[in-house]
Amino acid sequence: MRRVALIGLDAADGRLVERFVSEGRTPHLAKLFDKSLRFALRGNEPLGRSWEEFLLGRPVPDDMYVFDPTAYTSWMLGASEDPPFPLTDPPTRVLAFDLPYWSLRHEVPGWQVTCWGGQHGGYPRASRPQGLLNEIDRRFGPHPAGREDTAQWHDKTSISGTSAALCRGARTRGEIATWLLDRYPSWELFLTAFNEAHGAGEACWHGVERAHPLAGHATAGPARHALGEVYEAVDDAVGRITAHLPEDTVTVLFSFFGSCIESQDIPSTVLLPELLFRWEFGRPYLRPRGVDPNGPPVVPDASTWVAFMRRAQPMSLRQRVRGLLPQRRLRWSAPAWSEAALPETTLDPSEIGRPRHNPMGEVPGWYSPAWPRMRAFAVPTFFKGRVRMNVEGREARGVVAARDYLDVRGQIEALLHACRDPRSGQPVVERIDVAADDPHQVPENRPDLLVTWTGHADRWVHPSLGQIGPFPVRRTGGHTTDGFAWISGAAIEPGSLEAQPVGALAPTVLALLERRSVQPPEGRPIPLF
Repeated sequence: MRRVALIGLDAADGRLVERFVSEGRTPHLAKLFDKSLRFALRGNEPLGRSWEEFLLGRPVPDDMYVFDPTAYTSWMLGASEDPPFPLTDPPTRVLAFDLPYWSLRHEVPGWQVTCWGGQHGGYPRASRPQGLLNEIDRRFGPHPAGREDTAQWHDKTSISGTSAALCRGARTRGEIATWLLDRYPSWELFLTAFNEAHGAGEACWHGVERAHPLAGHATAGPARHALGEVYEAVDDAVGRITAHLPEDTVTVLFSFFGSCIESQDIPSTVLLPELLFRWEFGRPYLRPRGVDPNGPPVVPDASTWVAFMRRAQPMSLRQRVRGLLPQRRLRWSAPAWSEAALPETTLDPSEIGRPRHNPMGEVPGWYSPAWPRMRAFAVPTFFKGRVRMNVEGREARGVVAARDYLDVRGQIEALLHACRDPRSGQPVVERIDVAADDPHQVPENRPDLLVTWTGHADRWVHPSLGQIGPFPVRRTGGHTTDGFAWISGAAIEPGSLEAQPVGALAPTVLALLERRSVQPPEGRPIPLF
């Protein structure tokens, strides 16, 4: 049996990685590049589920978001309760450090740590054996960027501060990984992931994408510099880890996502809920103030995007009086280490079950008090637009009769297709997928309509409802399903291979380990020898 080490570069763009390799900025990645069998990884829709598809060894449905029709609230589900592919027979000793959507529910032999750093690890801060994560926090500290690892892209101070924290976090991650490798030398499968490229790409993509609408913004230069520094820090840490691996180790460096110009965020999370509110009540809810209608979609002061959006909400009398008083500007600051992380959980995995995250604090959730009175509303999401209809007999206070379901759904589709991007004059909808023609056949983890947007709209114009927006861009970088993998080790010839599905990675690892999973993956191994 061979040892296998998997090093994930979460959302690191393959084109950018190869560019930095060719420029000599990432020497450790360059060494891996030269000695690896390299190929593109192709993920599946829904975007964002590739980590789970990899761990479970099979495609996963679009069930991340669940709507509660009795309470008119929504949940984002975390790590699956199904067994991961490294649970094998005979057993494999697994050392896993901070891998997204890794769960401790199943008794995988070895040592595992979840949620040391990153935005949403999909599982609480925990470790096996219990107490290991607390020891890591004492020795190395929690991640310097805390949970806020995406900078305010319009603010140079935020970009420099966040990128510096991400660089420290990447290098600390390398130190922790090597400490674990030294402490538990009998591991057979090692897994870890660097989330730092993820947050840096979302905030700084306008600095490296020439076609980006914000490529000419004053922060593009600092963003380009910051993104390069983060990738260089990740390279340093990858070099530290690979130097600690035994000679018989097969190393798999991979990323499940590529990067692109963000185009789904504002339409799905701001414009869609506002459109449906205006369609229902004939009046606006959000009133953005201060955005230049002819300029780039930028927060007009040094505050955060969330602070700007909250000022666009209707204000009570107390809020109006408070608004007349001098206010301290909100600036980015790195979280104190004492506040950046909580101790690891003491709950048993059976008590945790499948973790839930409440996304109702996001903009779509602000409309939730009106949902029971609306025919349809936008539920929280981070990708495509999700429209849930308020159906009698399905939702607790439904207003759309089941016999009228198709007619009202058609009205919503026509409403969306009528919207245009005033900058380009083009339609904003690329595609609308519907769940079922019978509303009672639509499960709680599905929207009635799933909307894919086209272009990069920060405002819409509707023939009768008028203009909605402009709203400032929250992130400049989004994600594609275009990833990559480099595999190196004894008897593996360097070179290139045709693109492979994400689902092929788990069976390839099992083949290298000469192990059989208790729940065998659906894909086939990649031919390496």
